[in-house]
Amino acid sequence: MGAVTLPGGTSVDLTYPQHAVDHREPHFASWTMRVVAALFDSAIAAGVAFLAPVGIGSQFPFLGEPASFTFIGAAPTATSWFLNTWVMGVVVVTMVMQAYLGVTPDKLLMGISVVKEADARPLGLVRTLLRWLAHLVDGVFFIGYLRPLWNARRKTFADSMAGSVVLATRRPLPHRWFSSPSAPAVGPPVTWEAVATPRWRPAATCLSVLAVGLGGLYGFGPSSTEYRAPVDLPCAMTTWDSGPAQLTGATLHTTTSTGRVTRLGVTRQLGEPPQDVSATWSWKGHLTGDEAVVLRLVVTGADGTSTTHDFPFSDTSASTATMAVSPTALRGVGDGWSWTASIVVNDMSSTLCTGTATGLLS
Repeated sequence: MGAVTLPGGTSVDLTYPQHAVDHREPHFASWTMRVVAALFDSAIAAGVAFLAPVGIGSQFPFLGEPASFTFIGAAPTATSWFLNTWVMGVVVVTMVMQAYLGVTPDKLLMGISVVKEADARPLGLVRTLLRWLAHLVDGVFFIGYLRPLWNARRKTFADSMAGSVVLATRRPLPHRWFSSPSAPAVGPPVTWEAVATPRWRPAATCLSVLAVGLGGLYGFGPSSTEYRAPVDLPCAMTTWDSGPAQLTGATLHTTTSTGRVTRLGVTRQLGEPPQDVSATWSWKGHLTGDEAVVLRLVVTGADGTSTTHDFPFSDTSASTATMAVSPTALRGVGDGWSWTASIVVNDMSSTLCTGTATGLLS
């Protein structure tokens, strides 16, 4: 419409709709609200880590600091979160929620929203990613996470770097993509909140309650744990070995703790299957340098599948030998597996030394 001159000589530009700007300070989310929201966030992350599983003790990003969960008394698994499709899906959905709705499940429950300070609208994907990376600065001595306690606008360092604030509101303004094209593009917001609660919020809140509840139950709920310490498993000679090696016995060593935890009917491994595995052979016979000597270990799983591990050996003056076994030798063998040790001299096997390991977790 252009400029219009009002009585008295005042000129007003009516090219764009005029808005009465609300200069009042918004209600910023308190530090306590943000901490409780982070705890809800951690409950979801713990549940995902348990159910996916990326491995108990794994770290992966949500929209606060990276979450880490370790179970006492067991070596944690260190599988990368980004190698798991389910976890990637949860991370992407959660990040998109905050980028374009201003909330994540935990923030929905607490009634807080992350928005741009300039126009009170959600940050968008790029700024959301930058804000998450900036939380690394907040994590230095946790000063940044404590900063909202004294900052006038309740900002962490990440908020300051990303130009964001966290509001205590259940009526966040929509992202630019979902708002009226007549709304101002820059400058202070007309209002810090929408007039009405978004229509999507009740359903999203119900789903968030479910996500936080299940996450807490699977991540930290009642559980039964079965734990096994490192063991030495001797085998038994069923008959005297009359061959050149005269094998007298062998021992299989596992040096990594293992265990299982069960929650709500779901069982997960605590720690990797035994990674540090070795076997020791003992014999009385005299071996010569002219003989081809192989120390042989055969592992048979509970399903009857066998794997053979051969170790060429040339120290004819020795009467014992210890060999490091493949880290995968005892992976997936199940309960009630068995193993045999023997010494093969010039393609002729000694009497087998047989061992069992019922109840050893793998």
